[in-house]
Amino acid sequence: LMVYIIIIVIYVNIYFKLHPKKILKLFTMIHLKKLLVFPL
Repeated sequence: LMVYIIIIVIYVNIYFKLHPKKILKLFTMIHLKKLLVFPL
């Protein structure tokens, strides 16, 4: 689980450096995926 979190953090950091204006879309996609996996 820790390794998975670290990979996500690294990916987010790289993505933010490449596309700082699209970081919001990335978080939105992650949020949508969480909703699909754990629907409330």
